[in-house]
Parts: sequence; C-alpha cells; structure tokens
Amino acid sequence: MTDREGKVLKDKLLSVSTTGQMVWAEVLARRFGQFDYSANGPAVRFYPRPWDRRIVIDPALCFGAPSVSGIPTWLVKSRWESGESRSDIADDFTLSQDDITSALAFEGLDALP
Repeated sequence: MTDREGKVLKDKLLSVSTTGQMVWAEVLARRFGQFDYSANGPAVRFYPRPWDRRIVIDPALCFGAPSVSGIPTWLVKSRWESGESRSDIADDFTLSQDDITSALAFEGLDALP
C-alpha cells in the first residue's frame, strides 16, 4: 500500500476507506483485543475497560448488561448506594473485593476499600 505521495506504508497504517482515510494498525489491534471471538469469527464478548477485564459485556450474561463475575454492575452499585457494606455485597454474590471495586468504578463511583 502507498500513501498519496507514493511512499510505501508497511505495517504502520491501514487504509479503511476508498477516500484514503488512514488509521494506525496499533490502535486497531488494541481495540480488537477488547473482544473475545467465537470459533467461527463473530465477537461474543466485549471488555469495555481493557485495563480491567473483570467487567464484561456478554449477551449470554445478564442480558448483555455490564457485569462482574456474572453479576450486573448496576446491581452492585445499587446495593452500595443503599448503604450495604462491601463485605455484605461480596458475601451475597460470592464476589471478591477487587470485583466490587471494579464494578463500582465502572459505574462511576469512587468507592475506596
């Protein structure tokens, strides 16, 4: 592939449109890494926070709601906001303290342990 000036573009840029729009391959690779794929190709799971793979969006879990260990993050948030302790939430849902922290952070709460 070449750019408009005829320079060869190898392993750095990828043309994604017929009009010549370019994107970096590394950026795309990171984004594709946020998905798990089925054996025949389609994406089946999405990790919205690539640095924290505890949170997952999977249509087969919680009807596709963001979840942690199979528990919707909104439910963890709701229990936390109602005044329940981390240990009570963790015990009720068999979650770790790190799971609780990730769920609350995903829901926009800064709930330090």
